[in-house]
Amino acid sequence: MKWSVWDRRVTLAVAIYAAVNATAALAWQIVSCVQARRTVLKVTGFHAMVVGIDRPGRMLLLNIRSSPHAPPVYIDQWGFMLKRKRHLVGPAWTHGPDTPHRLEPGQRVTWILDENEGRRSLANNHPTPQHFWDVRPWIRLQRGEERYGSHEHHRTKTIRTWEHGYVGSDESGDRRSWSEPSDTVHAQRSPVGRTRRAVADARLGIPAP
Repeated sequence: MKWSVWDRRVTLAVAIYAAVNATAALAWQIVSCVQARRTVLKVTGFHAMVVGIDRPGRMLLLNIRSSPHAPPVYIDQWGFMLKRKRHLVGPAWTHGPDTPHRLEPGQRVTWILDENEGRRSLANNHPTPQHFWDVRPWIRLQRGEERYGSHEHHRTKTIRTWEHGYVGSDESGDRRSWSEPSDTVHAQRSPVGRTRRAVADARLGIPAP
């Protein structure tokens, strides 16, 4: 039986359609695999007052969530990395599972770092005239890959931690005014602290020095 020109055209069109569909399906699988690989782990961090542990107080928390269909991963190291420097916050008291830690699909793990000790370490090792540091949650996987996280509650990559006696925004950006320092040294450093100290002394009837 001889095929007409029309039959050949129809056959060719069907073959092209099948090839396009197969190529599109393969491309979609590749994109899905790449996207799944990128979203295997979500690393976030934030400040919090923590109770119910051996040392309650103000802490830095690091959370890691695994995608439900991701393969298990081993986390070798975790911490809060100082912005623009290969330095982790610490040494400081920590709480959480030992490393290396196996994170199963769909699971979550949390580590805690004492922020007060972390701030003292930063002040001793990395003093700064701004009196704050921007840090990022960070992990290293057993296969050597590193992941940086972001702030869990703000749309920023870093978490701002302030030197003892100073306070400001938790987000990256312009520094706010210092709070009234708790000691005379910080009051002498800060113009805002000196002004507030003078107002407080005037209310109590204490003459200015």
